[in-house]
Amino acid sequence: MEKIAYTLANPVAAGLVQRARDWPGAKVLVGDIGRGELHAQRPEIYFNPQNLKWPAEAAVAVTLPPAIKDCDADKFRGEITARLDLHERQANTTPRRQRVGFLGAARASKISPYKRAASIDPHRELNPTFAVGRGQTNAIDAAVSTLRIFRIAYREALKQWRAGVRGIAFPAGTWWMRVFHGVTVHKGELAAA
Repeated sequence: MEKIAYTLANPVAAGLVQRARDWPGAKVLVGDIGRGELHAQRPEIYFNPQNLKWPAEAAVAVTLPPAIKDCDADKFRGEITARLDLHERQANTTPRRQRVGFLGAARASKISPYKRAASIDPHRELNPTFAVGRGQTNAIDAAVSTLRIFRIAYREALKQWRAGVRGIAFPAGTWWMRVFHGVTVHKGELAAA
């Protein structure tokens, strides 16, 4: 929920609009999560209209995360809304935002997509494997444990696959081997070692 709210609040945090829903570009509204669709027209450049691989219009469903059941969807959307409101309030009350204000939807839509930012992002030293939301102190321990279990199971499956055992099932979460080599992947969560 924290990451979804953070992502939705990006135009606000960047000083472009005061509310995420005001962003004129591609966006997902909280109410669309689990029941909406994003639609896009095929761009007129780079995509050959004669190529049947590129339909004139495409739609992508805005689904709930796999861990959220349909019966919990309204509560989930409500919690995202609360976190999004918090992000928007924080962005709106920074001293810089109160001094400079917001660019606004109309002016933001006139900026060239080819224009570069004038500021340079600082080089970050850390490249974390995990990110946890506010108030989730035990989440990092669970994430580390789950990753360890996954890596052990993956190494064992890969070792057998390299030895020629093609019927071996890789642990849930395996992507590359499934997509590029068609391996079988366990469904569901990883079992404790």
